[in-house]
Amino acid sequence: MSETKEKFGSQDSIEVAQIQGLHILQAGFVNNFSQAASSLLRSDLELRLDEIYINSEYAFNNSPQEPSRRFCLMAGAGAGFAWVDLGQSLAYEVLERLLGGDSTFASKSDFASDRPLTALERRLMQKIVSLAAVSLSKAFPAEHPLRFEASLGESADLENALGCMVSLRFAAQLGKAAGSISISLPLKLLKAHISERKVTEKANLEISAAIEDIVISSEELSQLAQGDILATGKKVDDEVIVTVGGLAIFAGRLGISNGKKAITITRRIQPFEAT
Repeated sequence: MSETKEKFGSQDSIEVAQIQGLHILQAGFVNNFSQAASSLLRSDLELRLDEIYINSEYAFNNSPQEPSRRFCLMAGAGAGFAWVDLGQSLAYEVLERLLGGDSTFASKSDFASDRPLTALERRLMQKIVSLAAVSLSKAFPAEHPLRFEASLGESADLENALGCMVSLRFAAQLGKAAGSISISLPLKLLKAHISERKVTEKANLEISAAIEDIVISSEELSQLAQGDILATGKKVDDEVIVTVGGLAIFAGRLGISNGKKAITITRRIQPFEAT
């Protein structure tokens, strides 16, 4: 995660139960949206969760992970907002299919610029964004519903994106075209609707520990053999980062427990801490 200048308190942390709820939420969204969008676009849309990350309000508003078209979703009863980011390449492919395969409406380079969408493009994109709103709504449990509707046009004014934002980034495959789609929700909204007592299903969460990223060339990789040693810059007693469901949650140290390799948790990772 990127380090920022802001300081964040414990209210910005995310609990393991909420991570579990996020994985249940994303599984429901993937199932709902891929089916509905595939039918609309007359082409199979496959989604795979690529990353879950937390951004500060500033980073979310000013540092998108990649060029994208951003749309706002409004939750009913003034509950808040969510945002959908369609990567430029995916957005282009969506429009091309909605126009019946006529790519003459714009060149890819023109569409990839920061120009506003035309009235026709907005109306067409509204269809896919509305499907995202319905799919996200259905992903919330029936006993604790949260209903979203697509707002009109692109969302450039993000005054309501207050506080930390939790983003679910999906790798998308639409026919032969690849791209990405992200769903972002305020952490405070998730805390209000996903808590330990509200998670009624179980989700398997992968827990992993990372010592250090090692960068090697493809040539070096091809020459690796059994018994070779990859050296890191870490000392044996340095901290390792423990991730739960894709999010860095704890720091710990390697050790032995009952004759087995183990990790002793030493502290909780603070939001936006460089890892």
